[in-house]
Amino acid sequence: MRHAKIQNEIFIAGILHDIGKIILLTIHKDVIKKLKTFCKNHNINENFMEHFTVGISHAKIGSLVAKKWNFPPEIVNAIEYHHSPHLSDEEYSLFSDIIYLADLFAMKHEDRFNVTKLEKSVLTKYKIEKDKDFNAMYNNIKKQYERILKK
Repeated sequence: MRHAKIQNEIFIAGILHDIGKIILLTIHKDVIKKLKTFCKNHNINENFMEHFTVGISHAKIGSLVAKKWNFPPEIVNAIEYHHSPHLSDEEYSLFSDIIYLADLFAMKHEDRFNVTKLEKSVLTKYKIEKDKDFNAMYNNIKKQYERILKK
């Protein structure tokens, strides 16, 4: 796959990775809001509780929609496994890994980051061995982002 095509598809996957949340909020707005508050107050993984209470995760819903809309399999896979990249098809793991890491960086930026959310296999693959490695990557990305905003 060409470099530009990979970049475009990762960008699309990044934009759409939480489309299942929008669908869940449309169908179960009050339930999802209560679930989110409960998880935050009790430090419980939202994805686990979402699947436990609703019966399906937003990631799975999003992947089903992406598949129905005939998105390429690498985008469908990235949407489905953006919280569990270790379960991703090996052929498309680059996509799910990048969306997973980007999601973690976004959570850190919003002060929603929890070290227990780290998937060790992905971190090892990208040589992120300690919290300081993750923080260094985050700070580098943040500096680049701030530089772009100044232009």
